[in-house]
Amino acid sequence: MPKKNAISILKENKKRYNNLKFGTNNYFVLRKGSLAFEDDILIHITLWSKNDLDSYATGKKLQEAVKYFESMGFKMVYSQPEWPDPKIKDLTKPYIRMVHMKEKLLVEFEPRGQEDLFNVFLSYYDLEWFTNQLKDL
Repeated sequence: MPKKNAISILKENKKRYNNLKFGTNNYFVLRKGSLAFEDDILIHITLWSKNDLDSYATGKKLQEAVKYFESMGFKMVYSQPEWPDPKIKDLTKPYIRMVHMKEKLLVEFEPRGQEDLFNVFLSYYDLEWFTNQLKDL
């Protein structure tokens, strides 16, 4: 999608994108900084969890989000071994990756924070674009 169209859609639907629900009480926010472009084409979208969370709530939010995306046809293709606990995180590796082959989407989950205050970040990528990026490494 061209950059101009993506920003226009975001502005027109600002209230709607301020309260995206992925499961029961699992709300995320889409902001202008959520959109990433390459050559003025949208390549990546990142959503933030709506509230700061402690590690327990972060783990629950991650589990609920994974369950929700599985119900939508996504399959987990990678996860860190202790993924429900955001305090046990290898910073050199992705946290959770799920793909939807039919829709050609990759979703990546990542808790970010320190001590006992976290946000969950949910990133969407076009699967073909993402795969091409890996091939170029």
